[in-house]
Amino acid sequence: MEIAALGCGLSSAAAAATPAADKTQSSPGERGIQPPMACGLYATISGGAFNTSCGYAASVPGGYQNAALGDYSFAAGRQAKATNQGAFVWADSTAADFRSTGINQFLIRASGGVGIGTNSPVSALSVNGTADFTGAVGIGILPAYGLDVNKQLVVYDNDLSFRRSGAHRWRLTTPSAGFEIYQGYNDSGTFVNQVRLMVADSGNVGIGVNNPGLLLDVGGRMRVRDGAGSAGLWLNTAHFAGAGGVADIAFIGVLDATRIGFYGNDPRGGSGWGLTFDTSDGNVGIGTGTSYPGSKLQVVNATCDGNNWNNSSDRNLKENFKAVDLREMLARVAALPISRWNYKTDPNTPHLGPVAQDFHAAFDLGADDKHIATVDADGVALAAIQGLNEVVAEKDLKITQLEKRLCTLENVTMKEQESQIDQLRHRLSALEKLLAQSSNK
Repeated sequence: MEIAALGCGLSSAAAAATPAADKTQSSPGERGIQPPMACGLYATISGGAFNTSCGYAASVPGGYQNAALGDYSFAAGRQAKATNQGAFVWADSTAADFRSTGINQFLIRASGGVGIGTNSPVSALSVNGTADFTGAVGIGILPAYGLDVNKQLVVYDNDLSFRRSGAHRWRLTTPSAGFEIYQGYNDSGTFVNQVRLMVADSGNVGIGVNNPGLLLDVGGRMRVRDGAGSAGLWLNTAHFAGAGGVADIAFIGVLDATRIGFYGNDPRGGSGWGLTFDTSDGNVGIGTGTSYPGSKLQVVNATCDGNNWNNSSDRNLKENFKAVDLREMLARVAALPISRWNYKTDPNTPHLGPVAQDFHAAFDLGADDKHIATVDADGVALAAIQGLNEVVAEKDLKITQLEKRLCTLENVTMKEQESQIDQLRHRLSALEKLLAQSSNK
């Protein structure tokens, strides 16, 4: 049985003959020293078998095949190799070397786990109690911050709290269902006591909402900030023409510094701003693209200023001009059924006019027989008015002609009457003369 050896004097020949650098890099076998051997200045071996202590003030308390080769090093257990200066190496009963790799290391090999405050560790390190860390802590990574984690982090049946100035400012909590980000205090130290973000078990996310009913449920206002000259929201859906069977078909957001809108994007080709709103003047454009709408509402070329609707009627926008029979238009208008009615959805508001089916059958105008375009109704009315004007003008001409004939007849009759009166006057004058002669005789 090996007897523990103690090296404690300046007279150690091995210590004097071997430089410190060599002692920290070589094993006992490599140095040709037969264990157990305490060969370093002030080095000790307290017991065990086949141990070596060759560093300055190095120590092996016992165990088997341990080597404290670095200055001020410590090796204990089985096959612990403290080969570097200041290294502390403790190895369990595993039959394999456990060697330090740098100076001032504290190394433990414990295949049954290390327990602090517990005698039944369930992992490599089990701590029953509290722990203080004043430096950086890394889990699976060399730490650069207070806590660096490069592994899955699990908080079991408890909260993860973030404190400042002694107050619990924020907590990550796991209630009976879901996950919450909870605010305790604000920057001013006021107790807030509100759940700011909630992730339900369904996957729905609530911001300012405790029971989100949709994938994203926001209780309050949201702000989407400018990024790369724009801000907004793309809408994505399944589409046979899209990459991978999906496509961004619409964008809702910023057009420029004063306008927002809806942008349609057809994966088959064709895209553009379908609706825009100018925040500077309140004008709305539908189908106007990137052009600024010129009225409160502009639909392509038609406009509305809030009081009047102005249909687009520019000659340059029209084609296939054909003349119409104005008398026929008048006749069709005269035959068109006109009635008083109301919409079923608005029983209290009466209206007057034809129905679209009768209008379409009479004039064959418009897109279908369910609508009457104002431009068509106006055109039919103007055509009927012109047709009526022709009828009136024709009748006026006939009346004028009849009046002339009457006047002619009246003139002829008056001349005849005047002639007859003259004749009567002459006859009366002759009689008067005869009577006068008779009385003189």
